[in-house]
Amino acid sequence: MNQINGLIEDLIEEINIIRQNLNETLPTLRSEVDFILTGHITSIPQIEGLLDRLLDYALFGCDDGEFRRLNEYYSTVNKANSDEYDRIYNEFLD
Repeated sequence: MNQINGLIEDLIEEINIIRQNLNETLPTLRSEVDFILTGHITSIPQIEGLLDRLLDYALFGCDDGEFRRLNEYYSTVNKANSDEYDRIYNEFLD
């Protein structure tokens, strides 16, 4: 049992390291979100690529504010796809 507990603790430590590394790159992603919003970018592949990355970050417990902000904007570009991102988010994170 101690060996299992040790493995679990190691896994938790590794996840925390990953989360810390992801949080350190959030300012870059925030800049990408700002670029899309201020430039009124409507490229579905560009927006969805960033939404996918932000969703991955949220799955690791990182701040989901940028995901929510971008997806709110995306709803003005493609409501059906934005709703699908909301569904995925709610299914996995709520």
